[in-house]
Amino acid sequence: KSNTLLLDHENWDAQFLKSREPFLINFYESNNSACIGLNKEWELLSTELKGKVRVAKINLTETENHKL
Repeated sequence: KSNTLLLDHENWDAQFLKSREPFLINFYESNNSACIGLNKEWELLSTELKGKVRVAKINLTETENHKL
């Protein structure tokens, strides 16, 4: 199971802006080979930092997320 929180334009305020926890956010594109190649590293990072920093990701392939 992934420890990475999936953020988007719908849950941004509730999950991120209203949170008091520190975050590390991966802004990625799901159709970009470099981003796809780094997915495993981000998952490892989210496991390593669990309980210290919330690791989240935002898919910028979705136009609605561009404003974030």
